Amino acid sequence: MVDRPLRTVMGWPPPATTSGKAWAEHRLRDKTHGRYVYLHPVAGELDLSFETPRLPDDPDQALVVHTVEEGSPSHTALRLPAAWAREASPAR
Repeated sequence: MVDRPLRTVMGWPPPATTSGKAWAEHRLRDKTHGRYVYLHPVAGELDLSFETPRLPDDPDQALVVHTVEEGSPSHTALRLPAAWAREASPAR
């Protein structure tokens, strides 16, 4: 749950003067590719690219694929959580 001051800054909920019809008609553009910068609590800042492929027969389903440039600081930083995941998984 987002606290009240943050909700106010974010503009949510919409003002009472805004009709539900206006919100229903608001169209969002689909982001098919781009870049995100995440702040991981252990690995630090991660600069990741993403692509969101969709199947033509089911446009409501999407798979978000994040990638990182090999040899970049983000690539190096991602090795720490990956190593932890390998250590935490049971031996097979």
